[in-house]
Amino acid sequence: QYQMVALQAASQLAESMRGNTDAFMVDAYSRTGTYSSSISAQTVPSCAVASACTSAEIAAITSALFANNLRNALPGGDYRLERTGTKADIWIMWLEPGVDNSLVLATDNCKPSAISGLSIRPRCLFLEVAL
Repeated sequence: QYQMVALQAASQLAESMRGNTDAFMVDAYSRTGTYSSSISAQTVPSCAVASACTSAEIAAITSALFANNLRNALPGGDYRLERTGTKADIWIMWLEPGVDNSLVLATDNCKPSAISGLSIRPRCLFLEVAL
């Protein structure tokens, strides 16, 4: 069930980026860092001019909403996104309830730098998309 939620979320993010390629091409959607299951909700920014959002503002709003929705949809939900040219690598990460998280179970799809040094290992779904 969680894998399906993660796949749908990653697909949704990919479609959002396809609709805002200007922001995508300047890394406005990129998100790097180490996974944390305890990140608090992100503040959703607003546009400087409500009737004329820039592509960067749309990307910031979309990214914050996506992170907050992912946190609500998956236990410990978080993500990482890296752009290379016109491709994006998306990792959706979550904690699998009832699983001994000290094991390296299902971390083969995780970005090593996103989970290095963690005692609690998330499950990961990896999706590469081209715009």
